Amino acid sequence: MPMEAIQSSCTGESHIAAGKPRQDRSRAESTELFTIGVVCDGHGGERYFRSDLGARAASAAARKCAEEFVRNADESLFRDAPFTQLGTAAAEAEKKKSGRSDVRDALFRQLFASIIFDWREHVVSHAKANPVSDKERGKVPQEHIEAFEKTDGDGNRTGIEKTYGCTLICFVQTKSYWFAFHIGDGKCISFSSGKDGLSWEEPVPEDKECFLNTTTSICDTNAINEFRYCYGGRNTFPLAVFLASDGIDDSFGEDSNLANFYVQILKKIVRSSPDEVKSELDSTLRELGVHGSKDDKSVVCCFDKDRLKPLENGLVRWQCENVQKAIDELKKGGSESPDSPERKKLEFKLTKLRSELEDPSDYLKLARLYENGTGVSQNDSEALEWYRKAAEKGNAEAQLELGKRYFEGRGVSTNEDEAVKWYTKAAENGNTDAQLVLGDRYFVEQKYSTAAEWYRKAADKDNGNVRAQYQLGLM
Repeated sequence: MPMEAIQSSCTGESHIAAGKPRQDRSRAESTELFTIGVVCDGHGGERYFRSDLGARAASAAARKCAEEFVRNADESLFRDAPFTQLGTAAAEAEKKKSGRSDVRDALFRQLFASIIFDWREHVVSHAKANPVSDKERGKVPQEHIEAFEKTDGDGNRTGIEKTYGCTLICFVQTKSYWFAFHIGDGKCISFSSGKDGLSWEEPVPEDKECFLNTTTSICDTNAINEFRYCYGGRNTFPLAVFLASDGIDDSFGEDSNLANFYVQILKKIVRSSPDEVKSELDSTLRELGVHGSKDDKSVVCCFDKDRLKPLENGLVRWQCENVQKAIDELKKGGSESPDSPERKKLEFKLTKLRSELEDPSDYLKLARLYENGTGVSQNDSEALEWYRKAAEKGNAEAQLELGKRYFEGRGVSTNEDEAVKWYTKAAENGNTDAQLVLGDRYFVEQKYSTAAEWYRKAADKDNGNVRAQYQLGLM
């Protein structure tokens, strides 16, 4: 069945400060026919003074033409197709030294032509109905106004496309095949699962023409030859696909950081409802607008929750492996001591991630990191919460710690009954310190047989506790 899909877009801080409209447009939709995700990013700047409207038009054109493609294309051509990647026409010609003649390639080329035509029809219509306003004339250099208003001998506009220029990324999955296509910058990343665990890749080939502030665009004269794409049959379905504008790329830098951000979203998807994921994603993008790239940001995620759910722990382990690699790199470099702030932060991050696997020993380690402020701000309430989680999972050291805290009134109200309860649990789990505490308690209360019982448990172990042995001798 088609995937589920969510999307989020936000206006960048730089655009808010300059009073510019948001250039990004995103859409995510899942119907009985297909799932589709689209991200478009208007170029902005003086030459592209209506690119926000161009991005909106490109998003609508991609949605409309993709549906027509799915309804009209022969499904049997794609149902069992192997995963196939194709770059720009120029790149493929250079690679093959000849043009391709595959009927599927012809269908995709027709799809791209339809999108370009539909987009151009929309922007031409908009330009005719909306001459350059006084507000635009006040902000746009005259040369760009003249280019916008230029006509041919028949009175047809000839210079409007650049004004509405934008990039376009699209992903589509039907019940029996999927495809993605891209013109311009931004990224499409897909996640899959294999025998080696979780993996990710950019399924659409990169465009070497997209570098720094240079990008290909739907407004280019040769746009149809600048589309890159990929497709595959039902046996190649990804677990999830993310589409994002370059404002997201610029916020994370390294692709591995971006992939980690997406894995965080996938974990949230597995554990929450789509509405909750959408709300958190909206909040995260706003935060990135302040602390990351100041550009507009858009993310679309298409995902198969049923296939993701059994991989929840795998997602966590994937993140743990990446943090461990970062720690190993620091160790290998030799420039960072075990006590360095960066090393401590990574160790805390690794422990926090491992705690998601619900091992009580990781809960205990995390509690101590919070208690001591190691790699994280010191926080007694967080420490207490993680001690309790570890204790409830049966960790004897955490049970002993809770006993101490209730006895001393440290972080909690003094409660002797609770203290005895947790000391007893720890003692029953073989913790020698807790057994000694109970032995001493019952000795003071002159309940000598019970005291002797706990002293003996501590004394009779291999390398038995010396003080417990002494107390038994004394008794």
